[in-house]
Amino acid sequence: MSFFSRKSEYPKLPGGDYDVILRCSICNGEEVVCLKDRHTGELRELMLVKSPNDLQEFCEVNAISPDSIKKVY
Repeated sequence: MSFFSRKSEYPKLPGGDYDVILRCSICNGEEVVCLKDRHTGELRELMLVKSPNDLQEFCEVNAISPDSIKKVY
């Protein structure tokens, strides 16, 4: 068994006034799925995207389109 095992479930989106965004690093290309509060602008990190398949499965679990997620650098 690996020390860094893969999660079996992807996080579900809470209700409320949140936008789903993909925060991307310019330096190393790291991508993190975040929730952005529409009123305060506060970011809440949900998960690290290690591969395009991770993002696709996250979108399927939460019934959203990958095209609707805005990238923020």
